[in-house]
Amino acid sequence: MSITNLLVISEESKADGKYAYLEEAGTDDLPVFDLIPEFTFEEKQEYAVLKSSFNTGMVLRRSVITTKTRVFTLRWKNANKVENDRLVELYRSRRGGAAALWFKPVNSDTYVRVRFREDSFTHNRKSYDKYFVRFDFIELL
Repeated sequence: MSITNLLVISEESKADGKYAYLEEAGTDDLPVFDLIPEFTFEEKQEYAVLKSSFNTGMVLRRSVITTKTRVFTLRWKNANKVENDRLVELYRSRRGGAAALWFKPVNSDTYVRVRFREDSFTHNRKSYDKYFVRFDFIELL
């Protein structure tokens, strides 16, 4: 089993505990997302619901699929240039939301397959060597 790891972590970074060292995630060659956000991430659960509106004002709702989709929002408010560059490179290598990767939520012992939710990526430079980065992962069913 080989896991292609796009984000290379130095031994020094592993020792200070800033980054999580992830081992085996799955049986395919998807990369593993191993950069821990500065702040806790948000996990939102969504269901696919079809809504039909009628002229009388009534709305009919029904579930399209019965399983929920989880959305993970990750933030870095004071990422340095190296972290920012690694996140941008990961986004480019995954071609936005086109390709999947492995992600291990903090509150879980198992890895989930995710992709970037949006096909655009915004990162702001706040000051010298300080960046604000925010994006969403959506779980693949």
